[in-house]
Amino acid sequence: MLTLIASVFHVLLGMFGGVLSRFFAKRAKSAWLQKWGLAAVLMALAVRLAVMSRPA
Repeated sequence: MLTLIASVFHVLLGMFGGVLSRFFAKRAKSAWLQKWGLAAVLMALAVRLAVMSRPA
């Protein structure tokens, strides 16, 4: 049962990814925003990792 649910989820995820891909391909500004938005999220995660306290 769990395998069936996972398969359906991954099929839907793939279809949604294809729709988003076509959406961003047609709109250059959206692709630009996506690129810089992802860069901002990754930079925020890097800063969080850098300032996080580490166990001794």
